[in-house]
Amino acid sequence: MAAILPLISLSGLPMRALAVERAYLIHGGDRTLASAVAPSGPVTLNLDTVGLFPSEMVRFGSHAWVPCGGSDRVDVVDLAGDVDPDPPTILTGAGTNPYGIAFAGAGRAYVSLLLTNRVVPVDPITGAVGAPIAVGRSPQGVLAAAGRIFVANTGFDFATFGYDPGTVSVIDPATDAVIATLPVGLNPQALALAPNGEVHVICTGNYFSAFGRVFVIDPVTATVIDSLDIGGSPGFIAINTAGIGYLSDYFLGLLSYDASSRVPLRDSSNPILIGTGAAGVDFDQAGRTYAAVYGDDQLIVLNSDDTLLGALPVGDGPQDVVLFDAEEPVAVTLAHFTGTADGADVRLEWQTSIEFEHVGFSIERAPTTSGPWSERGWVTTGETTAGVVTSGLTAGRQYAFHDPGAFDDDRASELAYRLIAVDRSGGFEAFAPLVVIRPDGTFSGNLQLLLPSPNPLRAGRARLAFRLSAPGMVSVTIHDPAGREVAQPLARSLDVGDHAIDWDGKAGDGQELAQGVYFIKLTTPLETRTSRIVLAR
Repeated sequence: MAAILPLISLSGLPMRALAVERAYLIHGGDRTLASAVAPSGPVTLNLDTVGLFPSEMVRFGSHAWVPCGGSDRVDVVDLAGDVDPDPPTILTGAGTNPYGIAFAGAGRAYVSLLLTNRVVPVDPITGAVGAPIAVGRSPQGVLAAAGRIFVANTGFDFATFGYDPGTVSVIDPATDAVIATLPVGLNPQALALAPNGEVHVICTGNYFSAFGRVFVIDPVTATVIDSLDIGGSPGFIAINTAGIGYLSDYFLGLLSYDASSRVPLRDSSNPILIGTGAAGVDFDQAGRTYAAVYGDDQLIVLNSDDTLLGALPVGDGPQDVVLFDAEEPVAVTLAHFTGTADGADVRLEWQTSIEFEHVGFSIERAPTTSGPWSERGWVTTGETTAGVVTSGLTAGRQYAFHDPGAFDDDRASELAYRLIAVDRSGGFEAFAPLVVIRPDGTFSGNLQLLLPSPNPLRAGRARLAFRLSAPGMVSVTIHDPAGREVAQPLARSLDVGDHAIDWDGKAGDGQELAQGVYFIKLTTPLETRTSRIVLAR
């Protein structure tokens, strides 16, 4: 059993120096590696070279693995520059064209082979290649999630230049057997993991009559649970910790959508313009977006609101980008973090993808995401699995934390939680907070705003219900993501009791509002409550 550590006060911990993040780029044109100090440079070119036709760059720990289809190998790039020895190049065999790679742990990875309709397990430490696993036609993207491997089979036929129906193969790493084949859209090329643990697949289409569509997979049940049309012909996908998915379309730029509500934000009719040749995307710890632009030889940096921060000239044909703190690896890379309320209790669940010299997590709670934060408990590294403290780099683990009576302690309609990862040296890293909303009918305070229904609102009107324990002036206002008031469906005096109004999803002037996330604010002279609604017309 793992040792139980006492609750800690982070104010007494020694703080690590501010991380120096760098964006590392792999170039398909001149086959070189470059880096840029985030977010504005300078840029250092020609750090290393790789094989022919690099397709992507996937970071695990302090290294990045680069499948090079034209050289039939997976090259390894040392991002930290101080790890010795480096893992060896992985040779996949003549005529295999390795394309995608995903890690199931520190000693296990899976590589898709585009030309052989196979995936091979590999040992990234020794470079050993295992027996090939038959999947669908022309596999590209690979992703590890919920203890399984997901492979995007594009269906491309190199003889006819047509497409078979797109599928996703699901592999059990314990047996290396395909346990499910899921039908998705045409030409699925890449996959990404959403903060809630779902697998998102971008299906590019055939570039002339079938267009971009995102499919959503529950990795636990291995079933397709939803899809959304995004348009264009995007071939890359990345989802940030706020749950916003970004899709790279070579000619249009970046498309985006809300991965939680599955609502397009910037589709093919309103792309984020970044130039010609949008390719790989990654994010820094401040929430900025970095996009490699192959055709313009640039690294585009966007603020968290998608406005342009900068355009850095780089090498020939940047294909992919990854962000990394080159000074010191962070203790944990978080794969997903979710929370659910059951009556007055809250249960948190999260999964890591990488842990480095990690001791454990402090769990903090606050009335809102702006604080004030108080510590609610401690979970030791590996406490829910092997029960051992990490020494060095290891694969991720699954964790859970139960906060009994959370809504009894705080008379609120929602609570914010965050995780603090602590390493062996006492350094720590705080992850983005998560908001848990009280279930309907369990509110014990003086003012209650129930969740809107239906949500998302696709047509008609949404019912906004609330409960008052004191008479007085009441207002209900609608705000956009920037906090601007766009509508006021209610402003009058009401008696004690249950009330409800209908909102048509329009602005105060009667104009249709754009699709996306909006905030509902219920205000009385004594209290305020907020909720969220998604417009998906």
